[in-house]
Amino acid sequence: MEPVSIIIMLLGMAVLVALFFMSRSSRKILPKEQDMHIHAIRDEEGRLASSVKDDIPPDSGAMSKEEVQEVKQAITPKAVKETQLVLFIASLDEDIGINGNKLLNVMARIGLKYGEMDLFHRVALTDKGEVSIYTIANGVAPWTLKPDDIRGTNIPGISLILNLPSLIDDVQTIEDFITVATRLAKDINAVLKNQQQQPFSEADKQAMLDLVQ
Repeated sequence: MEPVSIIIMLLGMAVLVALFFMSRSSRKILPKEQDMHIHAIRDEEGRLASSVKDDIPPDSGAMSKEEVQEVKQAITPKAVKETQLVLFIASLDEDIGINGNKLLNVMARIGLKYGEMDLFHRVALTDKGEVSIYTIANGVAPWTLKPDDIRGTNIPGISLILNLPSLIDDVQTIEDFITVATRLAKDINAVLKNQQQQPFSEADKQAMLDLVQ
């Protein structure tokens, strides 16, 4: 046998012996099998004490029944009752009113569409096509907003009407409802009011969102 072959063979045997002793050493340092049985707890007189569950409160990784219920409520969509929200936009000068031509131009720019019941509508595109999610009506009887009727005239104000639950996401609809009403009022130089005919506030906005959150 050639010297090179002998050297390779001896090195191989040395590696095998080293691996054998290393594996034996690793077994010695492994922890012994733990006793997972939960023993009964007894007091100093040998009587069975209360259970571990009662004595030891749950750690931070466990939730109480109340916490579980809170999580369920948080992930469960809130059932929205049938509710009608109304916002009013009134002229700053009751004697002059809102200019019909300006109102029509602003509603067209915002994307409000004239349609059913002779009202203007905020529409959303769904799998069923375009649907009305809220309407804009005249502030006085007969409440219609026919372009030919209001063009060239002034009206006292308009109303925005939203019926809940919405055909789309309720929170998104309410936020859009308020945004459009705010922009309308600003662009036609009018004042936005709540259902009690008082100036609309952040508290009014939050009250609307609380209905669906």
